[in-house]
Amino acid sequence: KGTTVLEVGAGDGRLARALGSTLRELRRRALRNSGPGGLPPLEVLATDDGSWGIEGEGVARLDVGDALAAHSRRPDRRLVVICSWMPQGVDWSCFFREHGADEYILIGESDDGCCGHNWETWGNRYFAEEVAAEDAVVTPYERDGYVRTDLVKLAVKQYSRHDGENYRQSNTVSFRKISGRVEK
Repeated sequence: KGTTVLEVGAGDGRLARALGSTLRELRRRALRNSGPGGLPPLEVLATDDGSWGIEGEGVARLDVGDALAAHSRRPDRRLVVICSWMPQGVDWSCFFREHGADEYILIGESDDGCCGHNWETWGNRYFAEEVAAEDAVVTPYERDGYVRTDLVKLAVKQYSRHDGENYRQSNTVSFRKISGRVEK
């Protein structure tokens, strides 16, 4: 089964280009050692709605919903979505889950920072005030059948304008679909 890596909100597409270049090199090396049939197909795509006026070579002008509609639900492909610095107070992760992403990776400030929605995106229960108490027991991503993993080894290599010598808020978090759905 092949894999599509889809970066949404990609701006100029720099992250997708760097990731694609690195993965192509790793695959080239692995192909030398693979047996007949080689490796499954892999594509890395960058999409952005252009609302910030940032141009980038190879970036498809699609908003999050259109990008996911165009690249999701392909039985021959796994879908991995990457989003770096999702806009504050906005939750795109619900679209990732709705469109059946096998995994989505969020880069930026997590839980109570300036990326995404603190409850809907990250599941920070301190920000679930608009949700009935009994509903706040299960986070939105858990309800939709995903498990969260903080990628600590990547996060320590990140640095944002808000980070300092003794304070680091940048994080990389994977949300991976699990086989069984978690029920409330």
